[in-house]
Amino acid sequence: MKKQISILLTLLIIIGLAAVAPITVFAKDDEAEPLPIADAASFAAMDQTGSYYLTADITIDATYIGTFAGTLDGKGHKLTISVPVFENVKGTVKDLVIEGKVENTSAEILAALACNAVAGAKFEKIINRADVIGDASKTKRAAGVVALINAGDDTAVITDCTNTGKIVGYVAGGVIGRAEAKTEVRGCLNTGVIEGGDTLGGVFAWPVKEFIIENCTNGVKDGAATVADTGDSSGGIVSYVSGGNSGTIRNCTNYSDIKNTSGKCAAGIVARLGGSSSVDFFDCKNYGKIENANGKWATGVISGESEGIVKFDGCLNYGAVDSTKYKAGGICGGLSQITTVKNCVNFADIHALKQAGGIIGACGNNKIESGDYIFELCGNEGNITTDKDTAAGIVAYVYGNDKHAPKLKGCYNTGNVTGGCEASGLIGYFNGTSAAEIKNCFVTGKIKTTDTSMKSCVFFWCKLARAMDEGNISGNFYIDGCADTEKYENGAYVDAAANLTADDVKSGKLAYDMNKLLGGEFFFQTIGTNAAPTTDKSQKSVKLVNGKYTNESGTTPVTP
Repeated sequence: MKKQISILLTLLIIIGLAAVAPITVFAKDDEAEPLPIADAASFAAMDQTGSYYLTADITIDATYIGTFAGTLDGKGHKLTISVPVFENVKGTVKDLVIEGKVENTSAEILAALACNAVAGAKFEKIINRADVIGDASKTKRAAGVVALINAGDDTAVITDCTNTGKIVGYVAGGVIGRAEAKTEVRGCLNTGVIEGGDTLGGVFAWPVKEFIIENCTNGVKDGAATVADTGDSSGGIVSYVSGGNSGTIRNCTNYSDIKNTSGKCAAGIVARLGGSSSVDFFDCKNYGKIENANGKWATGVISGESEGIVKFDGCLNYGAVDSTKYKAGGICGGLSQITTVKNCVNFADIHALKQAGGIIGACGNNKIESGDYIFELCGNEGNITTDKDTAAGIVAYVYGNDKHAPKLKGCYNTGNVTGGCEASGLIGYFNGTSAAEIKNCFVTGKIKTTDTSMKSCVFFWCKLARAMDEGNISGNFYIDGCADTEKYENGAYVDAAANLTADDVKSGKLAYDMNKLLGGEFFFQTIGTNAAPTTDKSQKSVKLVNGKYTNESGTTPVTP
């Protein structure tokens, strides 16, 4: 009996110690296993904070009401819809295919997947094939994936989403309508038609807060136009960036033709920036034809109507640009403040009524203190024409004073330029500052003006009677007969004194000499194929061997 009592006491002591000892709980034990969803009833019954995955294709005929803050993994399954899938999303939705049609012309907010989202929401690998048909004036936000991202401190992230459906609304985007929170958009594609009354963007119609857009595409090569005419702005990637906002757009491409007949702006990448906004463009490309028949701006990358600060690096335009009522540019139509433009090239024909530039239509004004306008290694290889006003290979109009000086280095024009009045190889109408610079540039295209009272200029036409500082124009080349005069400066035309022959251009000598001046390999030319040097790195390097310019390897490198 004593032995049994002793054992019992020992057990009681052990139990008591266990009651006060800490218990280790592994994180995995706290995580609820995702639950399977196989039908519409189970979908509608999802807990707002739960984790779920689809096991089958299902049909949705009732919107999930409330805020879904959990996780839904579609596992590649299909939702066939007749209504938006979610009223509001705060959590993560991924790997879904959406088909069917959502039509509600009285709805203010309409989308295939989520009418609203909360800052912090994540959408991944969503493929929307459903048409979203709202009203061009009543439906204020429409999109294939999410129509409106509401304000908040977190960042909404949209990754690898695709829209092929038709989207109709006043503000309409293929993937996103409007975002009032910080947003990151990566790897998204739109091939659906975007129609509406005001603000139309192929991928993202209207970012209000800070944003990043990377590796996104609108349209497909040789495909039909995707972004329709609008009463305001049509953009291949983005329509409008709100004033005071900032963002980065990197490696985005537009293939769609974009036409605007009644609004303000049409552009391959971004149609319009609000005042005091700031956007950096890296490696963006436009292949679509951009037309603005009765509106204002047309351009390959970004249009105009802005007092924002913009930087461009590595942007290319391959699509023809035509603005029959106002201004046009291969890369940019017109902006008040442009800080730097580097490694940008226009390969297409640019036409405008007033001002047309291979790179920029117009930049600067007398109300903005933006500093110098820097152009480095930018080129035009297309034909530039205007009906009534100014045309130039690089920038048609530059506002200049002691605080606003255009500075060009390593720029070139090989296209023909025809202006209604001022016509220049590099800068068209320039109201003047002695601090302006044009260094190590070349012009080989034919420059002419249709105004018989004026002469065409190789470099620029300057309004004010003041000369540039000594040495600010240096190391430049231009071919004999490309223009009537070298420049208009200090109240008079300066006669041309060409220092380049046709053989210098086609033989590779010009490319070699430019690289030597610039101290590196920046210009390329496949001799016998390229008529002139280009910054296109897919072409061959030029070397000098035994007094002959060649593309052969193992030759003497370029040295400063």
